[in-house]
Amino acid sequence: MFNKIAKLGLIPLALGLLAVTGCATGPRQTSTSTFQGPSDWSFLGSDSAGNSYFIDYGTIRRKGDYAKIAQKHILKTPEIFCNGTSPAQSALFVGEYNCRIAQTRSLLSAAYSGPDLDGELVFGSDTSSPWRPVVPSTISASILKAACK
Repeated sequence: MFNKIAKLGLIPLALGLLAVTGCATGPRQTSTSTFQGPSDWSFLGSDSAGNSYFIDYGTIRRKGDYAKIAQKHILKTPEIFCNGTSPAQSALFVGEYNCRIAQTRSLLSAAYSGPDLDGELVFGSDTSSPWRPVVPSTISASILKAACK
């Protein structure tokens, strides 16, 4: 799942998401059990590389101008996330969004060797990334809209 986060660099959304994953800190194993288990993933869209993005509306937590939401990324072509050593096919991200000024950051990321947040955890981080602007007309902008409505 954490590797999937690295995949956030997916074209439009990917670039924005990758920028907020905190990859500079390097791989770190962390538990994602809070966000795994029964989920109701809703398809959000695909990028030009064929990567698919999903969100779980049931995980949205709003507090004032801020919203948190779980995101699943399925990669068309497995890739190595950040400083990981094995390729990931899927990733889980928990993103935080500033609804008022359209910014985002990653709070948790996990990348997995399997295609549906399964297999080996190949990268994980629970280090918050810096805030970044949400670029209009990207997957990240679609997530912001869903989390902040």
